[in-house]
Amino acid sequence: KNKNLLDKDIVVNTNAAALPSKFIDLTKGFTDLTFTISIDAIGKKLTYTRWPIKWDKFVDNINTLYKISNGQMHFNTTLSVYNIADCYETFKWIGDNYPMAGITTTILDNPEIQQAKFFPNKDEVLQNLNKIKTLPYYNKDKNFASVIDYAETQCTETQLDPVMLAKFFEFNDLLDDSRKVLLKDHLPLLEDCRKYVK
Repeated sequence: KNKNLLDKDIVVNTNAAALPSKFIDLTKGFTDLTFTISIDAIGKKLTYTRWPIKWDKFVDNINTLYKISNGQMHFNTTLSVYNIADCYETFKWIGDNYPMAGITTTILDNPEIQQAKFFPNKDEVLQNLNKIKTLPYYNKDKNFASVIDYAETQCTETQLDPVMLAKFFEFNDLLDDSRKVLLKDHLPLLEDCRKYVK
């Protein structure tokens, strides 16, 4: 900005949790800003998966970024055990509210206990992924479609692993305890999977 290079292509990656006024002032005058926003869920599920982001504040910040960038926005979503059974609603929300925005989807590798393929209720996962296939993103974006297809393959080919699931719940219960929240209040589909732990 000090060199008056305001026409440069600039991409800013953010979780949109905070949007200081100093940053907003700094963006004034730039003509080619794009914001890439991380989002793994919506509503109170977002607060849980990206603790301690508050949904209403998150949406307000996205709308501010939308105005600053003249609609040049992109979303990143990471598929994990936390959202693989209900991420359709996230993609639907993005499409309904920011139809011109792109979406990049990846599959979580680490930590292993949080990988999407270990979600034990395969019926829930497949129903969710089949709903995603009805969205425009799936039909228009080959990269998006290939990630969804690969997630489907991973989930269907991975056997129920009670030991891995027990390790996940042990870890997650400690996390919940430190945050003073409960999984069942935010992600009931995942909470219901405790029945698969032997």
